[in-house]
Amino acid sequence: MTVTKTQSILVLSPHPDDESFGCGGTIKLLTQAGAAVDVVYLTSGEMGVEAPEAITSEAQHELAAIRTGEARTASLVGAESAP
Repeated sequence: MTVTKTQSILVLSPHPDDESFGCGGTIKLLTQAGAAVDVVYLTSGEMGVEAPEAITSEAQHELAAIRTGEARTASLVGAESAP
């Protein structure tokens, strides 16, 4: 794979952590090669429970905040190994 340091990559992820499972290895290789990788999440993961219709709006907001924090942490951890 040939990547330049000015190359930008956009990853579209349906939910937080889908990018890690779907193409986490590729993201790591791209960032190690010097590419800038941005991830856009299409949802915040607030419905990621076994029975989403049974949880309150407050619980959905709390779950979204947790998922957002996890995604930010994953992005920072990945960035530590970039050049």
